[in-house]
Amino acid sequence: MTDSLEKPQVTKIIKGHSITLEKRVRYVASLAAITQDRRIYPVSIRKYDDSELEVVIADLEYDQAKELVNAFNNGAKSRDGRIW
Repeated sequence: MTDSLEKPQVTKIIKGHSITLEKRVRYVASLAAITQDRRIYPVSIRKYDDSELEVVIADLEYDQAKELVNAFNNGAKSRDGRIW
């Protein structure tokens, strides 16, 4: 039996990363806190008006992480994120 409260999920590929999130929800990506090994930068994806962490994409070099954040948020200057 399927749970009628189950929220629809959608998977999209952004900068080569397969990301599955709840459909019709606004999310924002950001660089997570810097790790001790400054060559590694995790990217966090959160619901826009909530601090609830949805996804972490770990082990990216700085340039890769920045490109993923910019592509996810629809531009380097955008802080609006995207509606999934």
